[in-house]
Amino acid sequence: MKILIWPLLFMLPFNAFTQNMNLDSLVRATENRKDDTTKVLNLVSITNRYRTEKIDYPNAKKYALQALQLSDKIHFPKGSFKSTIALGYVTRDMSFHLDAIELLKKAIGIYETNKELVTDGGLHVTHIYTYTALADLYTYLPDYKNAQQYAFKALELSEKYDIGIGQCWITLSIIFSKQKNMAEAQNYGLKAKNYFEQHHALDDLARTYAFLARYAYTAEDYPHAVDYYLASYQTYKEANSLFGMRIALYNLAEIYLKTKDYIKANHYIDETLKINSVSKDDVVYQYYINQLKFEIILGNKEYAAAIAVGNLLVDFAIKEKDQRKQSAAYGNLFSAYMAAKDTAHAFIMGEKISALKDSLYNADMAKGTSDLAKKYETEKKEQQISFLDRENRLNQEKLNKETQLSLALKNENLLKEGKLYQEHLLGQALERENNFKKSELAQETLLNKTLKSENSLLERNSKMESLVRWLMVALLLVFVSFGLNYFLNYRRQKQDNAKILKQSEELKVLMSEVHHRVKNNLQIIVAMLRMQARGVDNKVVVEALVNSENRLQAIAMVHEKLYKSGTRGQVALKDYLQELMDVLAKQYQQMGQTFSCSIQDNTALTTNLDTAIPLGLIVNELVTNSFKYAFHDNKKGEIVLQLNATGNSGYQLQIRDNGPGLPNGVLPQKATSLGLKLVRLFTEQLNGALSYATNQGACFTIDFKPVDAG
Repeated sequence: MKILIWPLLFMLPFNAFTQNMNLDSLVRATENRKDDTTKVLNLVSITNRYRTEKIDYPNAKKYALQALQLSDKIHFPKGSFKSTIALGYVTRDMSFHLDAIELLKKAIGIYETNKELVTDGGLHVTHIYTYTALADLYTYLPDYKNAQQYAFKALELSEKYDIGIGQCWITLSIIFSKQKNMAEAQNYGLKAKNYFEQHHALDDLARTYAFLARYAYTAEDYPHAVDYYLASYQTYKEANSLFGMRIALYNLAEIYLKTKDYIKANHYIDETLKINSVSKDDVVYQYYINQLKFEIILGNKEYAAAIAVGNLLVDFAIKEKDQRKQSAAYGNLFSAYMAAKDTAHAFIMGEKISALKDSLYNADMAKGTSDLAKKYETEKKEQQISFLDRENRLNQEKLNKETQLSLALKNENLLKEGKLYQEHLLGQALERENNFKKSELAQETLLNKTLKSENSLLERNSKMESLVRWLMVALLLVFVSFGLNYFLNYRRQKQDNAKILKQSEELKVLMSEVHHRVKNNLQIIVAMLRMQARGVDNKVVVEALVNSENRLQAIAMVHEKLYKSGTRGQVALKDYLQELMDVLAKQYQQMGQTFSCSIQDNTALTTNLDTAIPLGLIVNELVTNSFKYAFHDNKKGEIVLQLNATGNSGYQLQIRDNGPGLPNGVLPQKATSLGLKLVRLFTEQLNGALSYATNQGACFTIDFKPVDAG
């Protein structure tokens, strides 16, 4: 049962003039004002009155945006602060809670970074209430860590300014109630009630009554819950808050529905609808209020009226473009038609529900795949950036070393040129000396030529040795550079391989967790169907629920096999079908039937989801059909599954029983039952062929090829 208590936070303070003025008159007066600062404050008041008195969120949002734009234009910090809060409250009441959180945080930032606002005593209470509003929004998400952080910050500020302590108490009461600490929640709630009664804070008092009523309802103390909601309604009425009055009336209707007092429940929900008719565009609230109206009428067995309200809920869901609500609305109509024994319309509703469930499943799977792909692309880009960064650093280091080597070679060439120049000067000096001594050393000319030739040869040898030496040094540097580069590339490759291996393991864990969660979610739905079946007397509905339970169980088993197996998305088909038949046999043996089941697998086939699920659902339908119709003569029933390979990567699955077989021994060309329709549908999904023969019982044969996972 849903108790529709939305976070009713605090309206910004209105001045006495705008509070008493007619709203239309205030709008006209504000449009004609030339004082921009007063105009901003009036727009904020108009926003809050549209939000609380008219429940007209589009107009409330329009005037809040006008106030914010004008405040920014004239650089009016107080107006920016108040208009941002007003826009946050409108956004919150329209159920955009994350956007509301960001707006309220922005308002706090405007206040706390402006010395003029911080020293304005008139804004202290607004500052506190903005923190409590954030705490309430985080509680609704739920995010109790952030909720407590903002609640205690609000309490700290209220003690500092000596104002607003009651609001902090009710905020703490809400947080404790969400954490199931009802004793503390009740304690802080009563403190807040006494505080607001003393200060005649009507909105806060009405809201506190609502929370005390919810605590009493949680404890199944319905008389006190009714008393508190009536007190909340009267207080909201005195405060002229249609929003709060609507919430109180809605919850009163819920309580009387719970206690099966349909007359009072119908009275209060009709009163709620009268208030809600003020805003025809409020589709979200229209949907929930009419949903409760439907439950009340259906509980009172007014089936025609229930069908009319059910159709209205479908219109609201379609207008809101919410497929989940559309599915729920069609589910309402299904229940109403079944209760009215209109099975034809019930079947149509069932088909619509099935189509919507397929769309929702595909949308969820597409979103999950898209999120994984985005994550993979992000990580891949980060790795590429890191790799390019390392490559750039290595290139820079290589360039620096080459520059240093070039400078060294240049210096060496300069030294060689200097040495050659010195040798040239020495040669000239020797030549002059020889000329001077030519006459005296004529006899030694031949000797000098010989010595000069030897010196020249030694010089060339020296140059060659130097050149060889530098070539060896250069070659050594090349080898060192090559070895270092090879080592760095090896180490980088090793690190990249380790990252890839880690990501692969994380992906395995992620896929296992996905299959585990899908299996758990399907098991929850199976349990819900089982509970629903226990509470239904109609055999047709019970049989439909049991069939749906078996189909979901067949899908859940595939996901269970996948997350328990060590293979990547592969299911051992024999084990899966054996477990599926065991579950079905156990279910029908409880009904007193006696039979045996066996599987003959000549393939040891392992396959993926796209093949295992259709095969499991085909086996579910045909084996269930045998259990239900093949063994009425009480003879010992036998069901045999046989899996063979047929060549060309094809396989054949046979499902046989020893019952009387199909009427006339022929498979109908056009299926009349949902089960046979599903068998044909899943066979087509496998690109296979379905055939039937009567051979000492029914014998269905499915020829198929495993479907590629892509």
